Amino acid sequence: MPILSSAYSKPPFYLFHPHLETIVPSIWRQVPEIHYRRERIDTPDGDFLDLDWAELLGSPACVVISHGLEGSTERHYVKGLVKAFHLQGISALAWNNRSCGEEMNRGPLLYHHGASYDLETVVMHLLQARKYEKIYLVGVSMGGAQTLKYLGEKGTQLPSKIKAAAVHSTPCNLADSAATLHRKANTVYKNKFLGKLKKKVRLKAEQFPELIDLGPWRA
Repeated sequence: MPILSSAYSKPPFYLFHPHLETIVPSIWRQVPEIHYRRERIDTPDGDFLDLDWAELLGSPACVVISHGLEGSTERHYVKGLVKAFHLQGISALAWNNRSCGEEMNRGPLLYHHGASYDLETVVMHLLQARKYEKIYLVGVSMGGAQTLKYLGEKGTQLPSKIKAAAVHSTPCNLADSAATLHRKANTVYKNKFLGKLKKKVRLKAEQFPELIDLGPWRA
């Protein structure tokens, strides 16, 4: 894997600590210029995915954007990417992983870092329903892992219209990355992620009580 040099110099003076670089944009960054057109598509296993289009008239290319753990197309970094590609004249298709849109998915499966099947469904839908000459893939964190897995699985069978891909903050070694959440300094992130995931597991247990035993989480 080649190492590419970056033109990024340094963050703004007020983001002088890595935690500030993470938390401040998450709470306060807004990208109000981006407006989506929502489309719901079916998956091969009978579930659904919510896709958000931000298309430019006459654009010859489209980027597929995959969000991170417990994110969505509404996250600031997704809309920021949409805006950045729009400035280059490229349309965008941001998609929500199962349960990450405004509605819980109807099947028993949620999502995970190694699940590339939904990204493949999105790409195939784009190829079949839209006429773009070029397609790009971008993933952030978990979305980056899904993107890399999709690319690796496709190999030489990758659709020819996919010209490039980029991933950001991607946990290539998931076990080691997850272990960092146990550090005291990362407690706020761990609690945030686990709080959301536990809520979803409880909702899934209500949908499929025969499949999920909450055990100590039942209280």
